[in-house]
Amino acid sequence: KFRENAMYICLCNNINSKKVNYAIEKGVSSSKKIYSFYNCKPKCGKCIDLMNCIVEKEGDKLKTY
Repeated sequence: KFRENAMYICLCNNINSKKVNYAIEKGVSSSKKIYSFYNCKPKCGKCIDLMNCIVEKEGDKLKTY
């Protein structure tokens, strides 16, 4: 079985792209809420822009189905 590689989005909190996508599938609609979903907070802040882009892109995909 093919396993999709996950890219780390937030190293400080060990959040990767699979975790972000899972949270979005469960209805999370903002990066702040993704951190809450995993019971953590942004630490260094370097991931916030990328997290926002992913949430926006993946959220739009879910709206089109």
